[in-house]
Amino acid sequence: MTYPCKLPDWTGKTVAVLASGKNLTQATADAVKHLPRIAVRRAFRLAPDADIVLALDGPPNHGFWDESVGISGMRICGAPVEGLDVAYLHVPHEVVTLRPGHVIHVRNNGLAAIRVAAMTGANRIVLVGFDPEPFGHFYGNADSDWDKYPGLTQGLVALVKELGERGVVVEGAPSAPAAPPVEYTAPHEVDALVELLRAAKVKTVVEIGINRGLTAKALLAGVPTIKQYIGVDADVGHVPTLQGQVSEIPPVPGDVVAGDRRVQILAPARGSFDLMETDLPISDAMFIDGDHSRAGVLNDYALAVASVRTGGLIVFHDDNDRTDMDVTATLAEIGGFTRIPGTTLAYKKNGHRKP
Repeated sequence: MTYPCKLPDWTGKTVAVLASGKNLTQATADAVKHLPRIAVRRAFRLAPDADIVLALDGPPNHGFWDESVGISGMRICGAPVEGLDVAYLHVPHEVVTLRPGHVIHVRNNGLAAIRVAAMTGANRIVLVGFDPEPFGHFYGNADSDWDKYPGLTQGLVALVKELGERGVVVEGAPSAPAAPPVEYTAPHEVDALVELLRAAKVKTVVEIGINRGLTAKALLAGVPTIKQYIGVDADVGHVPTLQGQVSEIPPVPGDVVAGDRRVQILAPARGSFDLMETDLPISDAMFIDGDHSRAGVLNDYALAVASVRTGGLIVFHDDNDRTDMDVTATLAEIGGFTRIPGTTLAYKKNGHRKP
């Protein structure tokens, strides 16, 4: 049976935490050998004399625990387990805000090890092997969980900031640059859309499929009458109806325009499929570049009919005659749309909503 853990007192010391990213090698593990060391799971293979070996889970990880028998340091489990002769320590989950209104709890061995280092009283923590990519380069894929769950990178950033505010310096945290946003609307189409909305003197605009917000940024800059801009996209992890759109789910919807006070981002789990007309304001225009399946187009059109003011604009992107997408066929089925020459933009005025 696990037994209560009594952590060492490392008050005022520098503590190294070893995870199993690509920059954990025998050389980097040995470089911090003079410090108290906490090994995260199988990182102990390169630091068998680590002072602490930490793994949050008990069964079904007995293979790990069996392998670590005989090491000189303390073995700590994050769960009380019958039949496991190691120390038990409750380490709270990290509370991570992915975006405003979307908070998750993250349980991760690496983050827990940093938290444990702080609990010992360390005033400086050196991270080795904390790479923002899958772990497991020297022992296979057994522990390759860094990118498996959302929130780990954000959780690390938040934890480092929290400890810094308490006077604990954390060194070696990765700072992976975000991939540049992809523009899914061609520049000449953005220009045509700006011209269309500017002529209509729109004040409230809804965009279905805002992605990271490059089109929104151009519209907000080019249409001076816009006072309110609602961007909608699916939450990370959503699988679109069409295989061709799987890569289009943004990690953080609307992050490019997050600092604009006119912008509000809605990111329910399935995007606009999870919205009702009452979730949207009465708008002057809706720009739709969302799910390109027939069901997606019909869903977004129904939202537009219900929420765009009478005489307001309903604009679809990707009316491009592609047979692997359903936009063109579905808009023809609905009827009444006009394609802007030289673009894949199709629009109509909403004549259905009651004043």
